[in-house]
Amino acid sequence: MSTEEETLLESLIGLEQFPAIQQARQAGYKTRIGSVNGNHNVLTRDFDVKRITIDVDFGIVTGARFG
Repeated sequence: MSTEEETLLESLIGLEQFPAIQQARQAGYKTRIGSVNGNHNVLTRDFDVKRITIDVDFGIVTGARFG
């Protein structure tokens, strides 16, 4: 993972859900929600380098990872 990619993931954490999704999409990535308030969503196991999976707690992004 490049420094630019790491910076993007770090910049999403702490944002509200929809602004974070918008920022990721503006950077050229698809998004999906991995979990909401600790409840994990059912996800496919395919790895997509152009997708960011985010975790959201009470409307705030608490985790972000590629895939």
